Amino acid sequence: MYTLLSGLYKYMFQKDEYCILILGLDNAGKTTFLEQTKTKFSKNYKGMSLSKITTTVGLNIGTIDVSKARLMFWDLGGQEELQSLWDKYYAESHGVIYVIDSTDEERLSQSKEAFEKMISSETLEGVPLLVLANKQDVENCLSVPDIKTAFSDCAPKIGKRDCLVQPCTALTGILFHTPPTAAMTSTVSAYMDKIKEMSMISLLCSCFNKQPHLIKLDQHGDMEVKSLNKRASGQSFEVILKAPADQFPNKLQSQHLASPPKRQVSLEEVQKRLEAAEERRKSQEAVVLKQLAEKREHEREVIHKVQEENNNFSKRAMEQLSQKMEVNKENREAHFNSLKERLREKEYHAAEVRRSKELQAKFSG
Repeated sequence: MYTLLSGLYKYMFQKDEYCILILGLDNAGKTTFLEQTKTKFSKNYKGMSLSKITTTVGLNIGTIDVSKARLMFWDLGGQEELQSLWDKYYAESHGVIYVIDSTDEERLSQSKEAFEKMISSETLEGVPLLVLANKQDVENCLSVPDIKTAFSDCAPKIGKRDCLVQPCTALTGILFHTPPTAAMTSTVSAYMDKIKEMSMISLLCSCFNKQPHLIKLDQHGDMEVKSLNKRASGQSFEVILKAPADQFPNKLQSQHLASPPKRQVSLEEVQKRLEAAEERRKSQEAVVLKQLAEKREHEREVIHKVQEENNNFSKRAMEQLSQKMEVNKENREAHFNSLKERLREKEYHAAEVRRSKELQAKFSG
């Protein structure tokens, strides 16, 4: 019973997590794009002031929830010395967003070299790619055709992976795109309508059923539900939506709308991921140790400066005290001299008075 309830809970509430890398040269607008994405798709997230965004040292992490999926964005620093750390994150990524500064034509060749080196990695083979031509709101910026022409040499290395080039303005959060076609709109609308009509009992039965069945669990007009043995991935049934005969008369009468298959993880890939995680940990540890060393060095400089100021203050205080003591000594000596002079004058006056009295007594006698 616990297994059934646990499977139902995971099916109803658990979200599939996908890691997406945001790469590109520094000052391309990666962090601004991440902040605008979090602001638009995360509730109660105010976001940091765009004027306070500085060059990324290390990485920035952002998480948003879209339907039943959770997207984790890793915004990596684009400086030349930090590009060597990009490949440490390839093994765990499910998609890549490469941001290009459309206004920096001088560094376009550097961006192309970094892009070519990135897509040449075997770890990213088959990973979907989104290229954003940022800063399209600036006058005289490079257009998407210009960027495609500049990156045309990289087309063979992209291979058969899903790739899309889009113009955007990360500062305002505007992504220019082509409107969806009528066929796409009708397919999505039909799928959503059929999901609303599906019986909840059928869904619960498909979750509680332990043994896989290849028979139909339920059928509603042009849609049928089949059970699958995919408990590990949280998917226990499959929806088959049949195409209307009047729109697609010459095509097959059924179309499977299942979740995209997940890549099979081998032991070698797991080992690569562990090694990449260990290298990331070491690189982050090195960055932290470097920051601590810089902090200690700064503290030593501050302490040394304080000691110097304290010594200078003590020296000045001693000089002022010695000067004051010398002045006081001179004042005391002058005061003593003046008192001695007064005493001598008094003694002289007293002697004169005694002499005059003696003479007066002598003459009177």
